[in-house]
Amino acid sequence: MKPEIRIRAATLEDIDTIIEVETDAGQRFRDVNLGWVADLPGVTAESIKPIIEASGVLIAESTKTPNAIGFIALTKLDDGAFIIEISTRMDATGQGIGRQLMDAADEWARGQSLPYIALTTFEKVPFNGPWYERLGFSITEPDVGHKELAEAIEGERDSVLGKEPRIAMIKHL
Repeated sequence: MKPEIRIRAATLEDIDTIIEVETDAGQRFRDVNLGWVADLPGVTAESIKPIIEASGVLIAESTKTPNAIGFIALTKLDDGAFIIEISTRMDATGQGIGRQLMDAADEWARGQSLPYIALTTFEKVPFNGPWYERLGFSITEPDVGHKELAEAIEGERDSVLGKEPRIAMIKHL
C-alpha cells in the first residue's frame, strides 16, 4: 500500500531528518555496485541550512505520522531551477514519492517563473538518468546560455563522481 504523503517546505528543525534520509537513500547505490557513492560525505547541517532558509528544500512526509520519507533540494541556476538532490528512504522506494517530489519541484520552479529544471546525475544508474528521462528530462550538453550548469557538470566529471559517466539533464516547463 502506498503511503499517503504531504509535501511541505522544510524548516531548520528538519536538518537532522534530512541527513538521515540522505544517508539511508544513499545505501541504494550498493545495490548497483556503486557502494563508494554511499560512502561519500553527505549533506551537512552547514550545507543544507542556507538552502532551507531560501525555501529550496521540500519534505515528503506521511500524513499519518510526521516522519519524513524523502526530500528534494532546489536552487536557481542560470535562468532556471536546479535540483541539487532528491532522496527517499529505501523502504519507500517504488511508491511514487520521488515522482511527487519531482512534481512539487515543477511547481516550485513555475512559482518563481523559471522556464526549466536542470540536474546532474549518473547516466546509467537505473534510479538516476533513466528515471529522469521517464519524467520528461533530456540529456543536454550545457552551452553558453547555461554557464553555471556547464560548470557544475564539469566539476562533477572532474571529481570522484566522475568515476562513472555523469550527465546534465533538463526539462522545459
